[in-house]
Amino acid sequence: MNGKPRVGDPPGKTLKDGRNERTTLTEVIVQLKPINNVLTEKETELRQLCATDFSPSLIEKINDLIRTHCIVCVNTIQVPT
Repeated sequence: MNGKPRVGDPPGKTLKDGRNERTTLTEVIVQLKPINNVLTEKETELRQLCATDFSPSLIEKINDLIRTHCIVCVNTIQVPT
C-alpha cells in the first residue's frame, strides 16, 4: 500500500467516479464499526494479559494477538512495575 486508500477499501469506495457506485460516509462507518469492535475487544484482552500474566508465555500470547492483525501502541499499555 502506498499510503492512498485502495478503491476496494471502504474509504476508497467513496472515491469512485460514478455517483451511484460511491459508498457514503454513513455506509463506511457501518462497515468499519465491526472492525473497531474487534480491535477494542483485542485491546482489552491484551491489557488483561499484561496486568495478570507474568509468565514467559505472555510473549507468545502477545504474538498471537499481533498475528491476528491487532496493532499495538506501546504508549497505551501500562505494564505493572
